[in-house]
Amino acid sequence: MHFVRLVSLAMTVIVIAASLSHIDCANHTPKDRLVESGVAAMEEGDMEAAVRALKAATDLINLDTPDSNDTYIFVNLGTALGEIGQAALSAAQYRKAIDVDGENVDAHYFLGLTLQDMGRNREAADTYAVAASLDRMHWESMSNLGAVLLDLTDYSGSVAAFSEAIGTLEQREVEPTNAPYDPFPILSQLYYRRGMALSGGSSGGNRGGVCVVQAQSDDPGGKDVDCGEMAKFSFSKAVSYDEGNEAAKHMLAALTADATMKRASNSYVKGLFDEYAGNFEHSLVVDLGYKGFQLLRNFVGEVLGEENLKFGLVVDAGCGTGLIGNEFRGVSRTLVGMDLSKKIIDEAKIKRPGLYDRTYVGDIVEGIRAEGGKIDLVIAADSFIYFGDLGALFESIRDGLRRGGYVAFTLEDVGMEDARILDSERPDWRWKLTPSGRFAHRKGYIEDVLKASGFVLVGYGAMENFRYENGVGVMGHMLVARKV
Repeated sequence: MHFVRLVSLAMTVIVIAASLSHIDCANHTPKDRLVESGVAAMEEGDMEAAVRALKAATDLINLDTPDSNDTYIFVNLGTALGEIGQAALSAAQYRKAIDVDGENVDAHYFLGLTLQDMGRNREAADTYAVAASLDRMHWESMSNLGAVLLDLTDYSGSVAAFSEAIGTLEQREVEPTNAPYDPFPILSQLYYRRGMALSGGSSGGNRGGVCVVQAQSDDPGGKDVDCGEMAKFSFSKAVSYDEGNEAAKHMLAALTADATMKRASNSYVKGLFDEYAGNFEHSLVVDLGYKGFQLLRNFVGEVLGEENLKFGLVVDAGCGTGLIGNEFRGVSRTLVGMDLSKKIIDEAKIKRPGLYDRTYVGDIVEGIRAEGGKIDLVIAADSFIYFGDLGALFESIRDGLRRGGYVAFTLEDVGMEDARILDSERPDWRWKLTPSGRFAHRKGYIEDVLKASGFVLVGYGAMENFRYENGVGVMGHMLVARKV
């Protein structure tokens, strides 16, 4: 999660332009003229020309006696290099700026952004921390520090950083550095991220637990507090600042156990996967130990017989980066990938070129139905978990499948203790929105939906530990059904 990089870019250009504006043109040195040329190129968006001019200007800097403008020559050269995809060279220029002036906040901040883009989050966190220590009103550094600490699963550090950024923007005594024109959308995002940190990241692992956080205005004693309650407060504040923050609404519903929510909104799911597209597969497979796609492929072979796995049109519903699609490529004449997130589909094309014969970006309910009874097999590994009510989904699958076509999919189940409580308190429960923001379903409800939608269940299998959340294995269902 990056904040206002373009605003900061414009600011660094203005700093140099303003510092040069008082100089008599007749007294401009060759370095001054190169800097002016580079600044003008940046303002026009010609980063290649900016790099050439600013690089030439840096060659004229006397590092033994640098002047106040020299720091920003390196900063702007770093920014221009970053804009043309030269991250390593960009970082090197920011480091040179820091060598000239170790207290330059912009140099540290931009270096942090670059390191974050490069996936070097620990170094980025250290760099953001330096920038924030140099300017306590630099809310952008604290915001990004919170983001990288959240990625590093340093939840308490992330909470503290987000809280400081929030406090900086909400206070009225001192103007924040680079104060946003409209702080409400930014505050909404900051509260949402703080809620995620309090919830133990995307897993919601701290729900109902007790944690110790740095004393804030709403906790003057610095005592033990309920992270779940603080997370609810943060998500609620996020929605109050921006009623269109669907992610915050979704997580608030999850933490309040809202049994009326029937599915995650398209905007929530799209935003979730757009944001994490680049790191999605690594996080899922490596960090969370996800193996549902492999389990489902093996299960389909067992149920239908490997010798019978020859399909014409196969739709990978909620395809992500193509994990399950790759498992079925060899038995599919035509493989179609469908997902709400264009960014995740683009990532699939990068990771697995040529995997899909065609792709569809949009709601899978609409996309499947649009195939008009031509599909032989619908596969979905860990993608139907964003639906609570499965009725409309399986009606669309019925309409999209040919007669005798199959659907093979996975869903989450609740743990044994949760099942016992739900069976006792809500005997008719069908699904549960979990603190992770995903839906878990009751086996009997899934079977009822399949029957009502015109399917016969061909095979069922329980999954144990098909993914881990905070070191705890997640339970799940595997099902294969045939359209009658």
